[in-house]
Amino acid sequence: MNPSAAQRPHSSSWLTIRVALLLLTLTAVTAGTATILAASDKDLTIEDTSPGNRHTDMGDFDGDNQADILIRHALDGNNHMWLMNGLALKNYRVINRVADTSWDVASIGDFDNDTKSDLLWRNANTGDNHIWLMDGLFVKNSRVINKVSDASWKVAATGHFDLDGQADLIWRHAISGTNHIWLMQGMFVKENRVLNEVRDTNWQIAGSGDFDGDAKTDLIWRHAISGTNHIWLMDGMFVKENRVINQVANTNWLIRGVADFDADLKADMLWWRQDTGETQIWLMDGFFIKDFRAMPAVLTDTWRIVGVGDLNSDGRADIVWRNGSTGDNYGWLMDGLQIDQMGSIHKAGDTNWRLAEDMELQPADDSIIFGPAEGEMIITPATNGMPLEPPGDGLSMSLSVYLPMIQR
Repeated sequence: MNPSAAQRPHSSSWLTIRVALLLLTLTAVTAGTATILAASDKDLTIEDTSPGNRHTDMGDFDGDNQADILIRHALDGNNHMWLMNGLALKNYRVINRVADTSWDVASIGDFDNDTKSDLLWRNANTGDNHIWLMDGLFVKNSRVINKVSDASWKVAATGHFDLDGQADLIWRHAISGTNHIWLMQGMFVKENRVLNEVRDTNWQIAGSGDFDGDAKTDLIWRHAISGTNHIWLMDGMFVKENRVINQVANTNWLIRGVADFDADLKADMLWWRQDTGETQIWLMDGFFIKDFRAMPAVLTDTWRIVGVGDLNSDGRADIVWRNGSTGDNYGWLMDGLQIDQMGSIHKAGDTNWRLAEDMELQPADDSIIFGPAEGEMIITPATNGMPLEPPGDGLSMSLSVYLPMIQR
């Protein structure tokens, strides 16, 4: 029995086994596989009570346990979906076009618990919000949800906060520092609540993931000036525990991904230094760094980390890079703190597209210089929340005829 077969980064899996008059013995748990011995032959009913699809930076749109890639054109509003198999492109399609470029994808997560990632669109000008429920390369259903007119409200995190298998949303107000959680049920807000305020708006939610292995999404905060880092361990709509973790004073270091790199069912952190191209992974155990390592530095400043997700379904998060000047895409398939495989991913665009070129790498030398935990976050009680308005006008969709050329 392998309870981790449907896992994503940021996830934990739980199995409830119901059986009458039978002695069961749990003998081992190794690399996500539980071995259970039964005293005699009986039929077992096994129920997977874990959330279906978990939030990652990259969604799994076809439910094959492999992260996929969504690209949006900033000028013409075309949207393109790549279904991935490791570093290979197994299928692709232009999905519904959204010509109004005021609409952006604000969140990727499984809103209807079908193990396939969905999309939350937000219009920065009008405050309208719209959900697309996805089935692979197709939009199976869509609906306008509650409007949030104040453009200072941003979706800061997506995750599973209440263990119902449906993605929820954390909103943060860029001016007041108010934080708000929406517990979602498909395309509806089933419950909402103001979280603790963090009035210093230099504090930003840098990522979300399950740091303590309780299957509930937690939050990592980073201070843009001091470099202080702070974790909130969440229990539904409440902060059950919070702590300052190791400081990274150089604010050129950015958290570019929160995902499970070592398959221990606890979220880890991917750091990238924007002025030198250095990268580093922290393997986390709750509030503590259990191990860390510098990765190869990417020398040219045109390469950026654009996604983190499990591309090859091994339970370990991988890294996707994109060259903003050439359009080249590159993947690192990870095995904990090691790069197991690296290679080019297909390019898509105009007829000038060409085969991706390898990145110029150098051996890792400098690691992050981090100090002891210090600089407490000032957390105040929840006050006024986000006004929820009736749904407004939805986004205008049209079937696109634009099809980029794919070259191998």
